[in-house]
Amino acid sequence: MTAQPDTLTQFESTPSAASLHAITFERLLASRHTATVGIVQAYDATRQTVTVLPAIRKRFANGETAQFPALVEVPVAHYQAGGFVIHAAPVAGDPCLLIFSERSIDEWLIAGGDDVTAQDPRRFDLQDAVALLGLSPY
Repeated sequence: MTAQPDTLTQFESTPSAASLHAITFERLLASRHTATVGIVQAYDATRQTVTVLPAIRKRFANGETAQFPALVEVPVAHYQAGGFVIHAAPVAGDPCLLIFSERSIDEWLIAGGDDVTAQDPRRFDLQDAVALLGLSPY
């Protein structure tokens, strides 16, 4: 498979429609977050939230990388059902899986878990992470 250029300046001639679509799609995906590994920095047992530093650096089209900012007040998803919960208090250095919600979770959190219609336009944003504990490297 031939590598696609990351920017229009990498083309020697006029780009094809397919190449323009590929570049546009890549740029759109670059601002969307789905899931990544994080490292717990701090845990708030009262609020059941963590401060997490994403462990995988962002890579830009020009090859440069940057560390994501620490994510604060990230809800921790503990395994729970039927009135029972398995609770583990993470400590600094624990790895976790960060999942980024399709829509803003703020209104849902404020409503106490009730059904809400998202008013915030955020999608797959760093602010809408949920931490799943128990992930570990091989």
